[in-house]
Amino acid sequence: MVGDSKSIWLQVAGIVISEENKWLVVKKQFGSLINQWSLPTDFVNDDETLDEAAIRQVREETGIESVASGIVGIRTGLLKDGISDHLILFSLKPVGGKLKESDEKSIIQYLSPQELLFETHTSRLIKFLLRDQKEHVSEFNQVNPGHQFEYKRYKIFRP
Repeated sequence: MVGDSKSIWLQVAGIVISEENKWLVVKKQFGSLINQWSLPTDFVNDDETLDEAAIRQVREETGIESVASGIVGIRTGLLKDGISDHLILFSLKPVGGKLKESDEKSIIQYLSPQELLFETHTSRLIKFLLRDQKEHVSEFNQVNPGHQFEYKRYKIFRP
């Protein structure tokens, strides 16, 4: 059976790390990650490439201008209702702009890896990425992003 765009989700996330080695994170006031530090993430529009979508979302959500410097990994999963959900994680280098107040009433900050690891309100994906920085494993099948998402299957691939 061939899927359609309603059953296949393609999203991107931007991992922006400052010169001080702090991660640009957003604490959203809505959705599945409410009140958790997470990465700027959005769906890819029809008229943009994957990297353009990641750069756009970081700019729109945080005010920071950036350029893509690589792919950090791919998260892929199958939700219980049959939606195939995919997220490409981009490494982005900040090149300008300044933190802004979000239109979505989110909190936007640069936080150190230590702050994010020990903060109880950090998303499981960020904690996984921070813990895995020194290891090289190509596929992770045992990651649980949180029961609120209701994934049937969930994997993360890292280069």
